[in-house]
Amino acid sequence: GGAVVAARVITATLSADHRVSDGHRGSAFLMAVGEWLQHPETL
Repeated sequence: GGAVVAARVITATLSADHRVSDGHRGSAFLMAVGEWLQHPETL
């Protein structure tokens, strides 16, 4: 059950001025980057 395994991990952060952009756009961008990193053949 509780095996410890090695994994590659990346921490990504994004800062934005919420007066001109809402958090949804930034979240969508980071989600897209995550998909590209998991499936680089789609680039």
